[in-house]
Amino acid sequence: MHLIELGADERRDDSVALLCANTYGQQAGLAPLLAYTGALTQWLPRDQARVLALVDAEERILCVALLVLEEGGKGAELKWLTTPEPLRGRGYARALVSRLTKRMRLKVVATEAHERWLRDAGFKRWSWRDSGERIGFTRGTREYSATLMVDEDRIMQQFKTDRALFERLSARFVKGLERFASAE
Repeated sequence: MHLIELGADERRDDSVALLCANTYGQQAGLAPLLAYTGALTQWLPRDQARVLALVDAEERILCVALLVLEEGGKGAELKWLTTPEPLRGRGYARALVSRLTKRMRLKVVATEAHERWLRDAGFKRWSWRDSGERIGFTRGTREYSATLMVDEDRIMQQFKTDRALFERLSARFVKGLERFASAE
């Protein structure tokens, strides 16, 4: 197993579709599509995010993550993380996160249920929000800086005024999920 960065191609975009679908779920309305659109049209073209994957010897994706830069540019947030369905429960997410925490300054926003394994994977310092979320930091990350955000309101407005854009990105999202499933 080794870590790679997915370049600007169909495989990266398909991985972003999987990340959004698995992060937000099937009952989340437009949230996965808005996140997907934001990642592809705002973060990735501006080099504000990176898609990293743990792959096997044949370059098949075992786990994939999206990292978003902090506003100060000194670190990144582990924003989304997923393992393809047939590979879940084999420790690939932990392996990917462990590799990332050894290489870069990261933070993660997590629930209490995920804190323990994230702590074991390298997020050593934690603070808490009133909402119950926990913010984990790797060694060397001393402060909480805001992460660059997607302008979902702007995307929604574009979808309302440009139906063709909405249809095109919806189809691209669905095809990405289908291609990912058939490739793995």
